[in-house]
Amino acid sequence: MIPQWRAVMAHAVRRLAPGGELHVADFGDMAELPGWTRTAMYRWLGWYHVTPRPDLFEVASSLASSLGGTAREQRLHRGYSWISVVRAP
Repeated sequence: MIPQWRAVMAHAVRRLAPGGELHVADFGDMAELPGWTRTAMYRWLGWYHVTPRPDLFEVASSLASSLGGTAREQRLHRGYSWISVVRAP
């Protein structure tokens, strides 16, 4: 729900203490949900100007690599939600 979310993540990752973690939870791609459910969810999210971040994991991985850290990803509830964790070295 933050338009400049990539810049916010980059800013937060740069400020992690050694061994610190940034956890980001977002709506996922809902790929494994039935089509009607996925359609209804995207419509509902649209009412509130919310869009899932399809490149969340790629951005997290790139940010982790830039500081020599690691990135972990979790897809929950058949893709309904995603959790990305960036860990500083």
